[in-house]
Amino acid sequence: MRYIKRLAIILLLLCALSIPADAYAPEISEGQANIVKRARQLTDLEWTPLQDVYQWAYQGVFEEGVTYKGLPYGQPIGTGGYVGWNVSIEDYLAFTENNTSRFYTGYSWYNKIGPYYSIDCSAFVSYAWGTSARFTTYYIQQYANRVPEQSINAIQVGDALNNAAKHVVLVSAVDLADDGSVQGVEIMESTDPITRITGYGTLGERSLDALQNKYFNNDYVLYRYVYRDYVRYTHKCAVPIDGDYCENCSDKAPYSKIGSTETGRVLELFHNDENAVIYYTTDGSIPTTESAVYTEPLYFDDTVTVKAIADTGNFGGHRVLTCEVKLPPATAPAGRVIGYKKDGSVEMGSKLVLSTDMENARIYYSLNGGTPNEYSTLYTDPINIGWDMTVKAVAVADGYSNSNVTEFKFKTIYPAILPFTDVAYDSWYKQAVGYAYRMGLYNGTSDTEFSPELGMTRGMFVTVLSRMAKVPQAVEGELAIITGSDVRLREEPNTECNILDYFNEYDAVTILDQSGEWYRVKNDEKEGWVRGDLLKIYDGALTDLDENTYYTNAVKWAYLTGVSACSEDMFRSDDRIQRQDMALMLYNYAGLKEIKLMDGSNIAAFTDDEMIADYARDAVYSLRASGVISGMDDGSFAPDGTATRAQVAQIFLNYGSVSQ
Repeated sequence: MRYIKRLAIILLLLCALSIPADAYAPEISEGQANIVKRARQLTDLEWTPLQDVYQWAYQGVFEEGVTYKGLPYGQPIGTGGYVGWNVSIEDYLAFTENNTSRFYTGYSWYNKIGPYYSIDCSAFVSYAWGTSARFTTYYIQQYANRVPEQSINAIQVGDALNNAAKHVVLVSAVDLADDGSVQGVEIMESTDPITRITGYGTLGERSLDALQNKYFNNDYVLYRYVYRDYVRYTHKCAVPIDGDYCENCSDKAPYSKIGSTETGRVLELFHNDENAVIYYTTDGSIPTTESAVYTEPLYFDDTVTVKAIADTGNFGGHRVLTCEVKLPPATAPAGRVIGYKKDGSVEMGSKLVLSTDMENARIYYSLNGGTPNEYSTLYTDPINIGWDMTVKAVAVADGYSNSNVTEFKFKTIYPAILPFTDVAYDSWYKQAVGYAYRMGLYNGTSDTEFSPELGMTRGMFVTVLSRMAKVPQAVEGELAIITGSDVRLREEPNTECNILDYFNEYDAVTILDQSGEWYRVKNDEKEGWVRGDLLKIYDGALTDLDENTYYTNAVKWAYLTGVSACSEDMFRSDDRIQRQDMALMLYNYAGLKEIKLMDGSNIAAFTDDEMIADYARDAVYSLRASGVISGMDDGSFAPDGTATRAQVAQIFLNYGSVSQ
C-alpha cells in the first residue's frame, strides 16, 4: 500500500502544478504494482526456526526461536528447493514449521552451502516478474529490454539492475521531484543472508550517489521486463499483503524451543499472539481444539514427535507445528596410535586409528582446527601423522544427534634415518631437513646429498612454498587458480551431470581443454570440468618467466594468488631471495590460507629496522612474533641478506607448527 500512496502523492503534486503526469514518467500500471506485490511475498514472509539453521556459506545461523522476515539466501540448484518455483511459499512455511523436514536435516550445495529451501537473486527477480521459468543473471536479460538511458532518472518501478556475472536487484519504488527527476529509489533483492529492502535518496538513509556508485558505476545494466504491464498477482495465505486475508487463511503455527535436562529433553511452545490457545499431541496425530492444552514445558526421556496448533478464534483453520524431540547424541569416537612413541611425542609417519562402538556409525574428521560434521572428511583409513597436528573427530549415526567432538593433539619427532650423507646426525638443521624432506617440500640436490649450505633462489623458495600448497608441478597445460569456495568439479561441461568432487578457493589446477565457458582442469588428485567464471588463468604477464623450468608453475601460482613479492612484470626467479621477501611471501601465504599469525606491532624492533622495506615490515614482525623467523646474533634482521637451504628448511618447520 505504501508504494501506491507514494505514487498518489506524486500525481497530486503534478496535478496541482497543472503539469501532465506523463511528462515525467508513465503512470504505474497494474502490472508494475503486481511486480512489487509479488516481490513483497518474498520479503514480507515471517518464519521462526525450530532449531538453528546455517546461513549461506556458514557465515552464521538463523537462530532457534527468533522470528525472521523474508526468505533466506541460497542456491539450491539440483535440490528442488527454490522457493516460489520448485517449492511454494506455503510449503516453505510448512517446512520451517516441521523440524523433520529437509529445511533442518539437509543443506543445498552449489558454490557454497545454503539452506535447503531458499532463493537467490535471479530467482527473486524472476518470481517478481512472473516469468514462466527461473532465469539466471546470464539469461534474465533475454526477457527484458535494455533501457536506452542508463541513469537514475530512467529508473521505473519493476525494473531490474543486472550484472550478469554478479547479481540482480529489483526496483520496488520510485519517488519523483517536482521537475520529474528521480529523488528516491527503493531496491528489493535476495542477498546473503536474507532478502533485503534498501532505500536511497528520499526513500531511505542512503544517498542517490551511493546508488550510482553501487550499480551504474559497477557494471550493472538497467533492464525493463518485456511483459511487465501484464504481470498478475495471486494472494498467498502464507503472506497476506496489506491484510488481504481470505477464507482459506489459517492461524499461524506455534514455535518451539528444545532444551536438555539431566534425564532427557524439555520442550517449550510459544506463539506471537499472547491470547492464542495452544493445543498439542504426542502420538503423531494432528491436534484439534479438543486436544491437550499446552500450559507448561513438556519433558521427555525418549524421541517424541510433538504436533501443535494455535487457535486465536480469528480463522477457521490452523497451521501445524511438527517438532521431533530428538534422540541423545552418538558416542564420541575413540583413537589409538600405531607407531613409535617417546616422551609424549609420536614419530612422523605414525598412524591414528579412529573407532566407535556404535553400529552403523560414521566418523568424520578435520585437520585444520575446524569443528567436523557430516560435510567434513569421512574416515575410512588410518590418518597419517606427518607433522605437529590436531585431529578433531565426530561420530554420526542415523537416529542420533552428532556426538561430542574428540580432539587428538600430536607432537612429532623425526625418524633417525635420512638418505643424505651431508646432513650430520648432530647438525642443528637435521630435524628441519627431515621435516622438509618427508613433507615433500624439498628434494635433494642428488640421491644422497641435500646441500644444506647452498643458497636459496627466489625460484627455489616459491617452489617449496607451492609444494606446501599442493600446486601441480608438472608443466602440462596453462596454470589457473580456483576463485570460489566449494566449487563443484563436474563430470561433463554442464550443471546437469554428476559432481565428481569440490575445489576450494585458491586451489591450483592446470587447464587441459575448453568447451564454451567450461574448462577441463586437473591437479594431482582431481580432474573434471569447472566453469570459467570460477577460474583465474595465468595470462603471461611475467616477461622474464621461462615456460619449461622446475619453478614455472610455482611462480605462476604465486603471481595469480598475490603471494609473490615481485614487480608488475618480472619475478627474477634466479636471484638469491632476500630475507624480507621470503618473509613477505610466507605472510601472504598465511593470509591466503587463513593461517592465524601473531600481531607483531608491539614487539621489540630489530637493530636495523630502518633497513626493512615498508612493504615487508608487517610480515617480518608478524612472523617474528609467531616464532617463524628470528634475527641475527647481533640483534639485526639483515633484510637484504639471503638464506641457505638449511635455514629455509628450519623456517618451514617453524611455519608448519604454526599453520596446523
